[in-house]
Amino acid sequence: LRSIAEDDEDAEIVVRVDGKAVGVLGVIRGDLVTAMCGDHRGVDALRMLNAIPDGTFEAKYAAPRPHLRHMKQPALEALEEALETPITLSTRAITKLQSKALDEKTLVGPAPSAPEHTAGRFQPRR
Repeated sequence: LRSIAEDDEDAEIVVRVDGKAVGVLGVIRGDLVTAMCGDHRGVDALRMLNAIPDGTFEAKYAAPRPHLRHMKQPALEALEEALETPITLSTRAITKLQSKALDEKTLVGPAPSAPEHTAGRFQPRR
């Protein structure tokens, strides 16, 4: 998220745990316009996503889907705010997030299309 924001890129990032989409972030020219994780939105969602100890993500470098946009806050400011009060998620909390995974009804609409995208894996901090 930091590198996308610093480079003023447009991107949509879907975060998955065990293959289930548990969150989505959207950035337009450095502004966070989408941050969803379960029932959480905004900085709270970003805080939740940051606390996931093991998962994967896919970033598509294109404007996030319009119907998912619900905020506008400088992404670096939101990230800093989320990191100021880090949380730890229990296994039970992660299971609950998975049970509320974003389904096709939530992610309706055409996915951002761009010639390049990045997929990766994140793991617990040491």
